[in-house]
Amino acid sequence: MKNKEKAQNHKIPILQLLFIEFYPFQYKPRVEIIIDKNGIAIIRKTRQRFPHFVDWISMILLNSVWVMCVAAIWIVVKETKSYGKMGMDPRIWMWSVWFLLGFCGTIAYKVWVLDILDMAVHMANEMIQMDTESTAETGGRKSTSETTRFAGTFESLTMILYLSPPITLVSIVSNGNDPVYYIVMYLMSFPHFNSFVKNCWLPGFGKVFQIIFIILTAWPTCNFLMYEGVRIFVFFISAATNLGAKATSILQKLIEIGPNQGQKRFQYYNRFRIISQSVENAVKLSVVLILAAVGVMLCGFAFLLVRLYGRGSHLMFVINGFTVILSVLILELLLTMFGKCDALCRIFFRCCKNERHLVGKSGCRRTVYRKKVRSLRLLILPVGLGQFSLSRITKDSKSSILFYLVEIIGNVLIAF
Repeated sequence: MKNKEKAQNHKIPILQLLFIEFYPFQYKPRVEIIIDKNGIAIIRKTRQRFPHFVDWISMILLNSVWVMCVAAIWIVVKETKSYGKMGMDPRIWMWSVWFLLGFCGTIAYKVWVLDILDMAVHMANEMIQMDTESTAETGGRKSTSETTRFAGTFESLTMILYLSPPITLVSIVSNGNDPVYYIVMYLMSFPHFNSFVKNCWLPGFGKVFQIIFIILTAWPTCNFLMYEGVRIFVFFISAATNLGAKATSILQKLIEIGPNQGQKRFQYYNRFRIISQSVENAVKLSVVLILAAVGVMLCGFAFLLVRLYGRGSHLMFVINGFTVILSVLILELLLTMFGKCDALCRIFFRCCKNERHLVGKSGCRRTVYRKKVRSLRLLILPVGLGQFSLSRITKDSKSSILFYLVEIIGNVLIAF
């Protein structure tokens, strides 16, 4: 019985199993998320022989995605005779969304991995340690998090995304939606390139072995590239949701700390604010990139599903529809997280300004306490986006943002 309980306690979550314990070609990402039964235990850098080379593998992949999409879009625009036909070509919309996702992923990867990886890992571990310490201060009570309901769904989505690259790759290549294949076919129309490719073929049965070798080389390579893109996407979303859950948990525990422990409250909050300020610019940029990517993805794929249905592969439309649903779930989760953190921060300020626990204390101690309260600053700074600000997200404003995106999608559909 004890062995069975021990095995259950050491059960490896699906995220760690797929992206850390079992990784193809022994190629591991630069950051490992070690997870136990209580959640994230530690975040650490992976030990690699050539760490800088590994860093640039993903960077080259993300850059190649948006560069190839731009090249394919330019070829389609060049060969299309009218703007009307160009607007009704599903490849233009699909490759435009891929270009935006690749470009946003390149910026996010550059900011978080190439620029401030050491600082980001250190600050993340500080948050985990601070959450553990604040749990001990509140008597070991674990506060509920907004992401606990999403945990099971996220594991299912992780499994689906892990198995999706081969299916997506077959669908893209079989329907001519692959930008690389389209670029190669365009280059084959030039005599010099065509003759060069023909001269590379071996005579006789050598051509058969050459074709088999190309297939055995190209298939794992393309599948690995798509798998790496999925891994980067899942890693960023997992890091955002888990660290957001830690921030919510810490703020809830700071509110639960008794009023007589005001000094510890200030220490924890100032420590938390230093952590947030150290990565403030990166967080602001990442939030804007996520909202822009999700918004354009919703508009582009909604246009494909509504206006261009029947012009492309049915499997690709199913994949696009699944992507739209996943984007809405991620957007709703991120907006809820920001709204919950801001609401808890304001509740914490109200608790600090309550001076009932100072009754009977000297005027000097009251003055010192009031100065400390006035010196506190908001944890989440505004990230302006049109008429919205992420530091003031409530249920009403969250629904307003979602309706705002729906309005944009409707205007795009009406315009075309």
